[in-house]
Amino acid sequence: TPWVVAVFHCPWYNSNDDHRNEFQALAMQEAMEPLFLELGVNMVFVGHVHAYERTYPIANGQTAMDSGVVYVTIGDGGNREGHSDSYLAKPEWSAYRNGTEFGH
Repeated sequence: TPWVVAVFHCPWYNSNDDHRNEFQALAMQEAMEPLFLELGVNMVFVGHVHAYERTYPIANGQTAMDSGVVYVTIGDGGNREGHSDSYLAKPEWSAYRNGTEFGH
């Protein structure tokens, strides 16, 4: 299989002020991240946060260019509440983020 992709709602890796460390996301991450790494998931698409963020490959909270998973938060398209444009300091695993435009 050339690509293994997962899609779910709440982001595990998110440097936006909105929706950080929510219980359901942390519980899912604890249960599933080892499985994603074991089975070679390449990329994860999530929403929930009304902004865009893409990570470098990550394994267990650390940048892992050869063995990690790329996470893409793309919850900014077409929402009525407006953008989530407030970010924390940029973590080393965050490759790109944008909280001011719709879609990417």
